[in-house]
Amino acid sequence: MNDWRMIPEDARRQIWRLAILLAGDRPRAVMVLRSALVDSRDPAAMDRSHIDRLMIQHARRTLGNDAGRREPSRHPDPGVRLLQSLHELSRQSMEAWLLTRVEGRQDVEVAHAMDCSKTAAGRFLASADEFLRTRIEDPSHAISCLHDLLSRLDADAAFAEAVASIEQMTRRRFADRWLPALTVLLFLIYTGLQLL
Repeated sequence: MNDWRMIPEDARRQIWRLAILLAGDRPRAVMVLRSALVDSRDPAAMDRSHIDRLMIQHARRTLGNDAGRREPSRHPDPGVRLLQSLHELSRQSMEAWLLTRVEGRQDVEVAHAMDCSKTAAGRFLASADEFLRTRIEDPSHAISCLHDLLSRLDADAAFAEAVASIEQMTRRRFADRWLPALTVLLFLIYTGLQLL
């Protein structure tokens, strides 16, 4: 990605929001974002449904199929507790719940983003709803608190960090590939000069 600032601000916010929601914490979310930026053709030209699908695919690829399987949350903030509880679910149940309940997507959009049927997405959502009834006292309040947390995210700082990491990896790969070759070349030149 040459310049992430070319991605419209609302798309950057959506991408970072989904990275945080799908990963559950900032370091893992930056890994997902980095993966999406390296592999995606042009996130600036993507609509909302394509961004959803892109981020789910990269979260699955980067983090694996299970959502994290963490211990039950005791965090005082209901939004954080909700997000942590979601990461106790299977990845697909978590994805269906986040896209439907937090992001407000329709059944068809959720199924497309998750690459499954509407029926399967509905089953994943029902499973998540049932699980969360045992964990979250007031889901609508918890969702509101989560929205408040998400509204304070700094997408630009996350994009800058991910791009800096990509550039560092690129420099490291270049050095790893060419430094040994240059060393051999210099050795050959040196030994060739010795023979003259």
